[in-house]
Amino acid sequence: MEIRTHFFDQDIEVFCKKAESFPLGVKPAFQYMHSLVDFNPQRMQLGLSKPLPDGGMDYWAASQEIVKGEFSKHGLPRMTIPSGEYKYIMVTGYMEDISTIGKAFGLLLDEEKPESDILGVEWYLSKDEVWCMLKI
Repeated sequence: MEIRTHFFDQDIEVFCKKAESFPLGVKPAFQYMHSLVDFNPQRMQLGLSKPLPDGGMDYWAASQEIVKGEFSKHGLPRMTIPSGEYKYIMVTGYMEDISTIGKAFGLLLDEEKPESDILGVEWYLSKDEVWCMLKI
């Protein structure tokens, strides 16, 4: 798995649905977000995760609003993906082996020094490709 660099030149505001649990609540959170709007390949679809002190994980399914009001009218919480440099690993075929996403984040955490308040970002570019990202 090759580590690459991506730079977001501006903050990205997204609307979120928190998973009730990790990992079992992840799929229902994404299903909820997908039920609110029609598919658009220009929309950023993200998974956001934060490790908890007890070893658990908070996880949110997140989407970028591309038509004003399409998510905000549902009263969803907002999060901001900060601008800056991110290290990432591109994972293909993740649906056949979802554990490859966790392995990618493990490699990133071993190789890089993320910010103290770690936010893992999964950027789903297609049904076959996801970038697993950490801000450095």
